[in-house]
Amino acid sequence: MPEHGPSNSSSTPVAQLAEQRIPNPQVAGSSPSRRDSDASGAADAHKHGGLGIHRPGQGYWVRVLTACVVGLLFLVTAAWTAKQMEAIPIAKPTWVLELRGVSEPPAGVGAVDLMDETPGTGPLAVRIGGATVVSYSKTGETQGALTIRDLSMDAGRDPADVANQAISIGGKRYSVAAATGVPLFNVLYLQAGVAAVILILGAIVTYLYVGVKARSAEFLIATDGEMKKVHWSTRREVFGSTWVVIAACFLIAGLLWVFDFGFVALFQGIKLLHR
Repeated sequence: MPEHGPSNSSSTPVAQLAEQRIPNPQVAGSSPSRRDSDASGAADAHKHGGLGIHRPGQGYWVRVLTACVVGLLFLVTAAWTAKQMEAIPIAKPTWVLELRGVSEPPAGVGAVDLMDETPGTGPLAVRIGGATVVSYSKTGETQGALTIRDLSMDAGRDPADVANQAISIGGKRYSVAAATGVPLFNVLYLQAGVAAVILILGAIVTYLYVGVKARSAEFLIATDGEMKKVHWSTRREVFGSTWVVIAACFLIAGLLWVFDFGFVALFQGIKLLHR
């Protein structure tokens, strides 16, 4: 009898089962977890571009226009706030008194008495405060500028009250033409600082909510997608619609004029309206 070799029909199911249970061969130095992490990293890199921008390139124009509008609002706010800073009083520790009719220049140091000569001159003048002389500079033949500081004013009095009054230095009287306070710093610095803070805050808010925050960025991206679905009228359609509106306006105006003229003629004919 001829001998039969082993049958392939009985070994095939076993081999297939073994192949299914054996995992796929892996290349040396690689692992499934590493491949998954690489794919996840690539997806995250695509989702967040440079500077942490969420899904860069998507919803471009809506995001750009939104940033421009928000930036304009912050710019207007900064300008308005800077204008309001002019009303904030700034301390004026130093004052400049413009003297007139100076025949003998006063001493550049010492104490000065601020006088109110409204009741009268000489012994009738009232002392309203005192200060320390810082310097004196001649500005004309009989004019000069006296700088004072460390003012101590009487209650209810202000250094500006000495304008058109007089001062006394060492018992000698000097007539004051004007009194100008010198602030600690220029109000322009305060305005610029406040405006800069508002603009920086606006830039941060715009960057976060237009570029980085996923929820707001997705909303703008979705808005851009919806805008692309809008059917925008062509130039010809816009011009046609505009002419229709203009013609309708003239037609309605003409009808109103006709009715108005007719009612006026009717009421004048029945003597309800006089010419």
